[in-house]
Formats: sequence, structure tokens, C-alpha cells
Amino acid sequence: MNKTPFWILLAREGETTDGRYISAEKLIALAENYSCQRYQAIVRAGYDRKEYLVNLGNVIEVKSEVENDNVCLYALIEPNELWFNYRSRDYLERIQIFPAIEFVEESNALGKKRVDSSVVGVTLTDKPVIKNLQPLNKFMLME
Repeated sequence: MNKTPFWILLAREGETTDGRYISAEKLIALAENYSCQRYQAIVRAGYDRKEYLVNLGNVIEVKSEVENDNVCLYALIEPNELWFNYRSRDYLERIQIFPAIEFVEESNALGKKRVDSSVVGVTLTDKPVIKNLQPLNKFMLME
């Protein structure tokens, strides 16, 4: 089992499949503000109540890069053992799995301390909101 961290594309500037717009500025801010020392974002197995509690790994680092004149947001994922065992090979051969970014907007949510926009998690889904993402299935199969 290879638990070596790997980079995944989380988001790309532009319109999403549900009609929202993610700006280049937002993606750059999310990358600049992320610190796993301040808040350790995790990878969740899914959105339903049971799967949302399943931790499949950690987000170690977040970065932004320009590709084809668009800003993209990447996350360095450190998988744990559940990452490789949570979904069966049969399931992964039938269903494509994509990352969905979770982030908070700039707020005063922690009382007097201002919180900048930041990535707070990644949730796996079979219904991606970001257009043209690569499925994560190849990263989830044990070698």
C-alpha cells in the first residue's frame, strides 16, 4: 500500500456545473491562507451523514497554479489506510470518484479573531461541481 502524498486538482477558476462562479482571486486566497498547523483539513468519504464522518486522509498543503490562462487550486493529499480500503475495486471500476472542495469565507466565526477564507476539507463525490476534473479512482486502488 503506497501512502505517499499526491497532488490532486480541486478547483479551476470559472463557472461550475451548478451555475456558480469561482474567481481566480478566491483560489489564490484559498492557497495562500491554508495552513495545516492552523487547521488540519481532512478528506471525507462522502456527503451523507455516515460517510461525512469517515476520515480518508489529510490535506497537507494547498497551492494555486496557472494553467492555460486559468488559475487552478491543488491539494496535497496524505491518504490513510481507509483511503485504499473504503471503496471496493468493483465499486471503483464502476463509479468515478471526484474531489469536492470545502472552504469557509472570510468571517469572524471565532469571535474576535478574523478568519480568512480557507480550505477546511475535501469530500469525495460522484457528482463533481468543478468542470473537467480528473477522477481519483487511480489513486484509490491498492498497488
